[in-house]
Amino acid sequence: MSSVAEAFDELYYLEKAAQLQVLALSTGRELSIIDDEIAALVCKQWLEYPKSAEHHFAALIEILDQQSPEYKN
Repeated sequence: MSSVAEAFDELYYLEKAAQLQVLALSTGRELSIIDDEIAALVCKQWLEYPKSAEHHFAALIEILDQQSPEYKN
């Protein structure tokens, strides 16, 4: 990782994936596995999205600035 934004983004989406997996498993139903071709396409699209981590992190900081500007003190 080359930035705080990228590190944050990786952990953020890892946590979201874990939450979704726990939720899906809690149903007790058999889960479907995503086709390898679809998973590869989504991965490719994700990796090619320009500066997604920076945009995500900037948006979160903007929200934080609006809702809790005292964090800067």
